[in-house]
Amino acid sequence: MLKSGQNVLITIKRIGINGEGIGYYKRLAVFVHGVIPPEEVVVRIDALHESYAEATALKIKKHAFYRTEPFCKHYGECGGCQLQHVAYEEQLRLKEAMLEQAFRRYVGEKTAATFKSCGASPQERRYRHKAQMPVLNTETGLKAGLYRINSKDIVAIDACPVQTDAINATITAILALCDTHGVYAVDLKAGRGLLRTLVVRQSAATATMHVTFVVTLFNRVLKTLTEAVAALDGVSGVSISKNHDLDNHEIFGPTYEVMHGEEMLPERLHDTEFLLHPPAFFQLNPPLFKTVIDYVGTLLDDRSDKTMLDLYTGCGALALTFAKRFDAVVGIDHHPSSIASARRNKMLNAAENVDFILGDAAEVIRRDKRVKTKPFDVVFCDPPRTGLDERLIRWLLQKRVKKIVYISCNPSTLAKNVAALSKAY
Repeated sequence: MLKSGQNVLITIKRIGINGEGIGYYKRLAVFVHGVIPPEEVVVRIDALHESYAEATALKIKKHAFYRTEPFCKHYGECGGCQLQHVAYEEQLRLKEAMLEQAFRRYVGEKTAATFKSCGASPQERRYRHKAQMPVLNTETGLKAGLYRINSKDIVAIDACPVQTDAINATITAILALCDTHGVYAVDLKAGRGLLRTLVVRQSAATATMHVTFVVTLFNRVLKTLTEAVAALDGVSGVSISKNHDLDNHEIFGPTYEVMHGEEMLPERLHDTEFLLHPPAFFQLNPPLFKTVIDYVGTLLDDRSDKTMLDLYTGCGALALTFAKRFDAVVGIDHHPSSIASARRNKMLNAAENVDFILGDAAEVIRRDKRVKTKPFDVVFCDPPRTGLDERLIRWLLQKRVKKIVYISCNPSTLAKNVAALSKAY
């Protein structure tokens, strides 16, 4: 019988949704970070669960030929990236396999799905246009970083190679200004301190940046600090968000206040303009998102697709980009900042045929007449990792719209949702 602390030899068969290697010991799945198929690995069992085990790799006895040297010096320590030890071409193949495995598991071995090759990102590095970095106090001053894997310990990072150079340089300059003005990070153990998280978002359209300080409370020093940050090259606006509850794991607090400069950051997708509030959601890899948008456009039929419902609309990226191809569009999102941005973007693009509704999507479609009684030809879905709400699935099964376009960041929940929807589609 397998025991915690036991060393065993396993062969890695596939990767999981978080990049971990998955092997089997007497049919029990064993999850191991930092290894890839088909490596043979000696692992130490760290935790046993009902249907799987977690383990640490002690020695790789047989290496995969596509294992490569990570390009970030913090890789393996920081939990921000999971596959830098895999050559990029093989990352794409592994992701293809992950998607197919999820469909075989949840939809069935004889699924009618057609799988195309995994498209590469236009940029392998410096593609991320938003940094959300917790901060910590060190002997040499304030540092920004990312959390260690499966931990709330912060790994200090000088420059993250998947973030743009401008974001990295701006964070370095901001930290120096924080030291100059005597602004310290929150000490969770001591329960004191001011700064929790530093958020820097850069526009792919204009290269300008908006900076948000997430703090525990308002302190007068923030007035002079934010003024100094607003003077940095490329910074178009600076805001603060108060999140005083140390047990709250959300990045932003319930409100934010613009201290200097512009409140919103401009962005563009083809000929559609956007203005983003600091907490509003927008895809972090703009070059790749344009590729996704272009592909979605090929799925639409201008002759028959007249009405569109955009679930989890965010700032209205999909709804507004394709608004001209529909007679009527409705977007729904539960986040106030996202809907505020979406409504502003509607006016910016003079999209009179678009209506944005704030609220839980499942509740809105049940109660709001603008959705409840309207027939939709196309439904866009871009849900969080947890997938579609069960109530939305039941509604889609009853509604039987002509076309569902589902964009997913989790192959497992996508496959589960597709299995449920395939009863009617």
